[in-house]
Amino acid sequence: MPTGLSLHVGINQADPVFETVVLQGCVKDAQAMFELASTKGFWARKLLDEEATFDNVNETISWAASILKDGDIFLFTFAGHGSFQSNETIDLGNDEIEDQTILLRDCVLVDNYIRRNLWTKFKPGVRILGIVDSCHSGSVLTANLILDSPILNGIASGMNMSIDAPANAGGGGSVAVAVEPHIFEAVVDVSAAVPAGGRGFTDEQRRNIENSNPALHQKIRDSLLPANTPLNAKVLSLAACQDNESAADGPNHGKFTQALLDIFDGGAFSTYQEFMNLIQTRIGSLTQAQHPALRPQVPDALFVNEQPFTI
Repeated sequence: MPTGLSLHVGINQADPVFETVVLQGCVKDAQAMFELASTKGFWARKLLDEEATFDNVNETISWAASILKDGDIFLFTFAGHGSFQSNETIDLGNDEIEDQTILLRDCVLVDNYIRRNLWTKFKPGVRILGIVDSCHSGSVLTANLILDSPILNGIASGMNMSIDAPANAGGGGSVAVAVEPHIFEAVVDVSAAVPAGGRGFTDEQRRNIENSNPALHQKIRDSLLPANTPLNAKVLSLAACQDNESAADGPNHGKFTQALLDIFDGGAFSTYQEFMNLIQTRIGSLTQAQHPALRPQVPDALFVNEQPFTI
């Protein structure tokens, strides 16, 4: 019988020295996802606020990767601040024009570290399901490559960027996709202000955070694996919004998590795609500023067609 392990991270307040806005619903989001996972048979763990450090998250995911095998599933949920930053190392073979980020208790964690250093620990055939409710979260768990735009191709060519071949379907690696206008806008505007009530932080705040804890951020940069590090697990991400959008916080839950819980309600859905379509419809009836995203753009066909939260 397959095994399901899960980790649920919720951070209302990162280290106070970072001076980011204190959120309201992230801890409750993590608690709700912990309970949902438990009812579906996952062995679940949660890391909330002060517990949600880089070391704790890294060690818990590494432990799960050491245990799970072909056919098993790892569920990772994150609720907290998210942002993005321009990629200053694209000429060194980096695999994106920009990096999406999440904010842990003590550091900014970039999508490339999640994709290259964490997900690559898992054995072939393991399914990794990520659910993230933060600003700019579209590809933060998959670090997708965006290539099908003449403008972006020109940027890549002009900066001597090497393009890796696409990874296996569903691997969350380099995937050529059609670029929507809002994605290119995100590449251009890396210092956009965070809307009131959003779960984001600015580029200026990111620099302040990194300067407040330079040793840890340098450790993360120094340990980043190459862009072509093989990813053998199957990755599927359900994100609160597109890469250039903000995700709304709330007193009880984030808008995305609340919609997910309302739609799920203990019910059975035929596929993850159907589940996300219903969530998108629910959020769309409330706001046109937030559009949930299923990633990667070319998901593993078997994984995306499973019944949600099936072990």
